[in-house]
Amino acid sequence: MSAAEALLRVEDLHVEFPSEDGVVHAVDGITYQVHAGRTLGIVGESGSGKTVSSPAARGRGSPGVSCSKARTYSRSRKRGCARSGATTSR
Repeated sequence: MSAAEALLRVEDLHVEFPSEDGVVHAVDGITYQVHAGRTLGIVGESGSGKTVSSPAARGRGSPGVSCSKARTYSRSRKRGCARSGATTSR
């Protein structure tokens, strides 16, 4: 792996979950990269999707959380978001 290659790259992550008022679009198209020796901080307002974005990108979302469209690259592995388009579960 070259120094410029990201250890983790997430592209176009979308996370949704059902609520009493309908579907909540918690994350709408986030893309980020993490490089060796670097730190990534995700900041935002309350309810902006910070807590659900990282587990969803790894395919470990809470029951009922739907993750779609994401492409996750971890070192040399490429994968979709918990079988892209599928509902994630523990």
